[in-house]
Amino acid sequence: QYSGGLKAEDDIAVWFWNTFRTCSREDRALILKFCTGTSRVPLDGFEPLFTLTFFKDGHPDGLPNSHTCFNQLHLPPYSSQDVLTEK
Repeated sequence: QYSGGLKAEDDIAVWFWNTFRTCSREDRALILKFCTGTSRVPLDGFEPLFTLTFFKDGHPDGLPNSHTCFNQLHLPPYSSQDVLTEK
């Protein structure tokens, strides 16, 4: 799920999923825990759904932030996939 004006075809979303796919299982679990508070997907899924949000007011060199109560990851306006991967 996407919010904050973000769509699946936007560069930042594509970069995130490309980066996520290249992560080790352990790193994926850490990302999931950062975003949701748990390192595993619940058997009955997330409620609310996991959401990627474009944090348009964020600094392009800033770190992403999350709202674990809402299963949200807020991504700043990164300039490239390399920058996103580094953060």
